[in-house]
Amino acid sequence: MVAIALTLLLTFLSAPLFAQTSSQIGSRVSRLESENTTLRSRVSRLENTISRLSQSGGGSQIQLDPAPEVTPSTLQSGDPMFDRLATLVIETKQQVLALEERVAALEAQN
Repeated sequence: MVAIALTLLLTFLSAPLFAQTSSQIGSRVSRLESENTTLRSRVSRLENTISRLSQSGGGSQIQLDPAPEVTPSTLQSGDPMFDRLATLVIETKQQVLALEERVAALEAQN
């Protein structure tokens, strides 16, 4: 009887902890999705700018938005979908940095 009572007590106590962890993971995924969308938008704008520079021969000033600050999180997840999303965000950010370098090189040529 005591074992059953302890089991039930532990079950009820662990449920809010699990819900909190799921909430934190959901929040983290939402932030990563938002950053991914922002980075994709920046990549698109940079590609359009490079295209315009290539077509016009340069000469125009390029305004780049400052990179948004990313707040590190101590939460880590072993969920494959979460890990894949994190990888995509990192790859997209690397592409944005590479495009920014190309734009800077094109500006330096003009």
